[in-house]
Amino acid sequence: MTLLAPVSPPPADNPAYGYIRGLDGLRLAAVLIVVVAHFRLSAAIPGGFGVTVFFAISGFLISRLLLSEERHYGEISLPRFFARRFLRLMPPLVLVIVLTLPVYLIFDREHVLMSQILLALFYLGNVSIVANVFTPLPEGIHGYGPLWSLAVEEHFYVFFPFVLLALRGWSSRVAVLIGVLVFSLALRILAAYTVPDPESFNYYFTFTRLDSIAWGCLLTFALANESAKIYLVKLRGWKTFVLAIFLLLAGIAFRNQFFQDTFRYTVHGLGMFLLINAFVFGRATENLVRLAEWRPVQMGGRISYEMYLWHLHVWFIVGLFFAGNYWLQFSTSLVLTIVVAYGFYSLTTSVTKRWSKKVGSKSVEDERQKVYQTVSTADETKLPESSKRVPG
Repeated sequence: MTLLAPVSPPPADNPAYGYIRGLDGLRLAAVLIVVVAHFRLSAAIPGGFGVTVFFAISGFLISRLLLSEERHYGEISLPRFFARRFLRLMPPLVLVIVLTLPVYLIFDREHVLMSQILLALFYLGNVSIVANVFTPLPEGIHGYGPLWSLAVEEHFYVFFPFVLLALRGWSSRVAVLIGVLVFSLALRILAAYTVPDPESFNYYFTFTRLDSIAWGCLLTFALANESAKIYLVKLRGWKTFVLAIFLLLAGIAFRNQFFQDTFRYTVHGLGMFLLINAFVFGRATENLVRLAEWRPVQMGGRISYEMYLWHLHVWFIVGLFFAGNYWLQFSTSLVLTIVVAYGFYSLTTSVTKRWSKKVGSKSVEDERQKVYQTVSTADETKLPESSKRVPG
């Protein structure tokens, strides 16, 4: 009996509702990169790369769900879309602020800025960081810093559904996405020559990071087109998977500052485009997919949002007790981050489950069970008739 998940079939190429194998494993890898980097190992671990992985996965998954809704119902419901986003993102965000703010008021009052918290709640957490590039501003609470990436995502999803409603043709939608890729790169190049701190500006500014999400969206739209899909099907072997890994690592390893401030995000976006296509939809990586579908890994991916929200707060609180012993603080913080994230994920999803279903959210576990029941049934039909009989 193996601990790994059974081999499940790749999802349909065309956008459709249903569980997408492997994504939880990618999410867990991404959040662990971020968490470990933020636990004072950023010199060795590129935490920003983990955020880029999150962006690409988000773009792929959200655009796939939107197209699935359009194909199934004939249109995209904006109220339902924004309600789903609100129910998944806002309760954990409010909870983490409500529970951690009193701690900072006691132990780190001089860094508490209500403006920082209000901006984060309205998905403007990157505004003060970008403004700091031009005008020095108070530092704020370090633990709320990662909320900048939520702002970038929500800024993208504020206008993206409207683009889909306004442009119904495949080519026009793809043209907009390609335009986003070109615009973001061009803006980063411009900033590299004109902005005082282009590294920070290009990393945090919404319009310089939109392409990280758009690459994931582009994969969904390419798979929805029969002509484009022909080429993508050919890019699902080991060679493409290795090429994707090479692009991702090369984007980290090539330390030229101009490249890091500009083309790195484009190289990483292309790498994620190729990696998701090969990893999720290909057959060559099935052993890795089985590892990504292992229940502990899968659950880790599912609570990745809560891990992202809580990890620096846990680090701060644990540091009050173990500040003199780095590795004890590191290991304790990592374990507690997982425990706390799991607890609050279970709490918030159980509370919002009824409302989420009303606006079209589907249970990940239910969709996953459908996939594995299909696999089990298919395996059963392959057994010889004698092996299906019950002894006695």
